[in-house]
Amino acid sequence: MVSDTKRIATAIQKGGTGKTTTAINLGAAFAEKGNDVLLVDLDPQAGLTEGVGVEDISEDEPHIGDFLIQSSRAAELDAYDYLVHHRDPFDVVPASNDMDTLSEDLGQQRLWHNCLDNLLGELEEEGGYDWVIVDSPPQLNRVSDSAIIAAKNVVIPLRLQEPSLKGFETMVEKQLRPINDEFSQIGLSVSIAAIVPNYVTNDGERDRILDSLRENFEEELVDEDFEIRKRIDIGRAWRDGQTLFEYKPDSDMNDRYLELAEFVDSRVQPQEKDAEEAT
Repeated sequence: MVSDTKRIATAIQKGGTGKTTTAINLGAAFAEKGNDVLLVDLDPQAGLTEGVGVEDISEDEPHIGDFLIQSSRAAELDAYDYLVHHRDPFDVVPASNDMDTLSEDLGQQRLWHNCLDNLLGELEEEGGYDWVIVDSPPQLNRVSDSAIIAAKNVVIPLRLQEPSLKGFETMVEKQLRPINDEFSQIGLSVSIAAIVPNYVTNDGERDRILDSLRENFEEELVDEDFEIRKRIDIGRAWRDGQTLFEYKPDSDMNDRYLELAEFVDSRVQPQEKDAEEAT
C-alpha cells in the first residue's frame, strides 16, 4: 500500500547548523506551492515550535511522546485533535521540554521503530497532508532514529565548517548506515534526500568542504552553486515566530527554499507501507 504523503526528516548530529529553520522554511516553500504541510517537532528544545509562534506543551500536559509510547496520559485523547495546531500556512505538532526521557521510554517499546511511523500515518489519514516534515533532535538516540526511520528521507543542513562536517560524517557512519543494516531484512531503507549548504559565507573552508561534498555526494546537492546564504532576516524571522516568507517576502533566500523544495520533491517518493506490514 502506498500513501499519498511524502515525508522528510531534517537531521544532523551537530547543533547550530540551521536544521530547524530549514524545516520551517522548507515547509513554507512546500505550502507556497499549494501543498498541505504538517511540521512535527521532536526536539525537546522545541526550537521549531518557538520558531513558528506556537507555544510548547507544558510539562503538565500530554505531548507527542506520550502518544508514541501510548502512555496513560494520552489514552483517552484523539491524536489529531489534541496534537495538531493549525497555523497558516501549515499545521504543527509542537514539542515539550518534558520530552527529555523520550529516548529511554521508546527503548522500552518492543517495536519502538514503528511508533512514530504509526502515529504519523494516523495524522496523515486525518489531515490529508501532502508533506510531513519532522525536525529531529541533534543527538544520536532513539528519537532521532525514529524520525529518520519514519520519514525514510533525510534533509541535512550543513554549515560549511569543520565541526558541522564532522557532525554530518558521524550521522552517516553511526546512524544512517546502521539503520539501513539493521532494518534491511524488513525492506526498510533510509536515504539522504538533500544536503543543504546553509548559512554560507565566503571563505577558504567553504570551498574546501564544498569540493569534498561534490566529490562524494554530488547527487544529494541541489546543484553545483546552490546554497542558503547567511541572512540576518532568517534568524529574525525565527525569533518572531514567522517563516522567512512571512517576515520578509522579498528575501532572495525565499527563491532558494523554493528551489530546494522542488529538488526534494523530485527525490522523495510517497510512503510505502509494506515494511510496517512486514513487522
